[in-house]
Amino acid sequence: MRARNIKRLSFVLYSGEVDLYQSHLSWIQEKLVEALKLPDAYPVYVEVFHCLRILMLRISPRRLVSFWPVIFTELVHGISRSLALSLSLSAYAYQATLVQTDAHLWLPQQDADTSAIVVGCVQVPRRGALGIS
Repeated sequence: MRARNIKRLSFVLYSGEVDLYQSHLSWIQEKLVEALKLPDAYPVYVEVFHCLRILMLRISPRRLVSFWPVIFTELVHGISRSLALSLSLSAYAYQATLVQTDAHLWLPQQDADTSAIVVGCVQVPRRGALGIS
């Protein structure tokens, strides 16, 4: 039942205009985190990852700042747990969507000229660059 409701939410988000549901993001995040806490609910996890993919497409990246901790934590858990093949495929598909959108600009990237890690517009020196080991 929960998986079906999350699928419906994904459809509503996808069918709306870009940033149309930004005022409801806190409620959506609360419900998705709640769904991820269910034990052994693999179809629900798959639909949560699908809904996150839809959010990446329909909400501008700067409005999804509060989602990043949840997204990365659950992405790592989903891949590392080896739960079910469909969950892993869903996590990888979400990762592919992340790379295809503008959100990849906020992922850590290495700057070849300064040997620093670039996150968005902020450069973070690498550990070896400052003599820190």
